[in-house]
Amino acid sequence: MIRRLMTGCCVLGLFACATQRTEDAVPPPLAYETLAAEKYGEAAEILMNEDETYVLVRSRAAFDAAAPLPKTRFFVYDLQAGTVVYEAEVQGDVAWADARHLDVRLTPGTVQADAPPAGYRLDVRTGARQPLGGAPDG
Repeated sequence: MIRRLMTGCCVLGLFACATQRTEDAVPPPLAYETLAAEKYGEAAEILMNEDETYVLVRSRAAFDAAAPLPKTRFFVYDLQAGTVVYEAEVQGDVAWADARHLDVRLTPGTVQADAPPAGYRLDVRTGARQPLGGAPDG
């Protein structure tokens, strides 16, 4: 009985060593990750929206004294459709406001004390823009 138990343990041990461990395998890059690397290289920053239906990929230019107003290049990728739904370059920054809206904050050349925030809220499904400070549509 003990001999069979020992033999069974040895056989199980051999099978465990012979099978390839899948958790060690590196998964292939997702389509938006590949596109991000092609467009922006290592500078690409990938940000998922809150319900994980869209991905914002952005690349911010480093500060340069010759061009003190850095630009941000970005695109929005629809995970369900598998396509880029919006792409732009702005002088400023962009971030998720909620699951389907981006806040695009523009850096003005001259800042005025009483001026409203420069920029717009973008609906990634429709492409509609609304000035910052207004309520998002439906």
